Amino acid sequence: YKRRDYTTVVNGRNPIVAHEYLGTDVEGKDILVVDDMLASGDSMIDVCRELKARKANRIYALPTFAFFTSGPEMFRHAWEEGLITKVIATDLTYCSPEIKEEPWFAQASMSKYISYIIATLNHDRSLHGLLNPYNRIKALLQRYRDEQAAIGSTMVEKEKMTEEEKNLTLHEENLPAAEEAARKPGLVRGARDFIENTFASLKGKDMNQAVEEFTNEMTLVAEGLSEDQNVLRRDVDQAAAQLTLLEENLSRKDRERGEALSGVQDALKQAQKRADALEKRLDTLEKNLEKAVKEAERKPQKMGLGQILRQATWMIGIACGAWVIVTVLKMIGG
Repeated sequence: YKRRDYTTVVNGRNPIVAHEYLGTDVEGKDILVVDDMLASGDSMIDVCRELKARKANRIYALPTFAFFTSGPEMFRHAWEEGLITKVIATDLTYCSPEIKEEPWFAQASMSKYISYIIATLNHDRSLHGLLNPYNRIKALLQRYRDEQAAIGSTMVEKEKMTEEEKNLTLHEENLPAAEEAARKPGLVRGARDFIENTFASLKGKDMNQAVEEFTNEMTLVAEGLSEDQNVLRRDVDQAAAQLTLLEENLSRKDRERGEALSGVQDALKQAQKRADALEKRLDTLEKNLEKAVKEAERKPQKMGLGQILRQATWMIGIACGAWVIVTVLKMIGG
């Protein structure tokens, strides 16, 4: 258990004040230290040092994502001091050739299970068989028991276990059936049984064989990550495509509005010009009418009354029509 000082921030995080061990006695036992991510490695090495102080035997550090942000020197010194026997990490993160050549480092390939996940998704099948480790852990332990029985050895003698360890061990008759495991959350139970039996299985076993077997099963830590990343990437791509489409639609609508507004403005200008021209013609007609009336008044003896009335009616009709047209065009332009 990590105790942090939440009143202080160092390098973007709250520093660890101390590690409190809450487990059982580890004297003489092989220990697996499992963590999802290894950055600098300070925290993991502190845990290993506390376990060694409690007389633990071999200690294996098992990070899923190993970054070694501070370099391998810290772990090299820890291995030389005997704090760590092996660091086994997945190949889901980049490791430099220098780290891969270290005698204390081993890498677990995830290509097998990544390919299983891709193939399962491509066949539109459930990932339950890959994400549920119960059956694979049980088969691995049974295979190791058979190998040990063939050479006349056993994993752990029951009478040498403490009462607390006996209570933690799952009995065969209490193991859930395959159908029940599919419906119940058995990951914690299966992982606990796997870790307890793996501690004992490492005793007296060839180290290369143990690393190889554990490498094959190390993929359980990172199961489901590929699916989550693909779903997230697909959602991001869809959101980006929708945003691009929305921006294109808005740009097109703005362009259409601008073109329509420009057309309306051009039509209004043309109407205004026509109205001005008609108004000028109306002024000319009015002047001609006034001139004709004055001439008719000066020469009444040459024109009959009927002719004068017809001419006046014709001029008035022209003036009224022109006035109506000018008024309508002004209303349209205004």
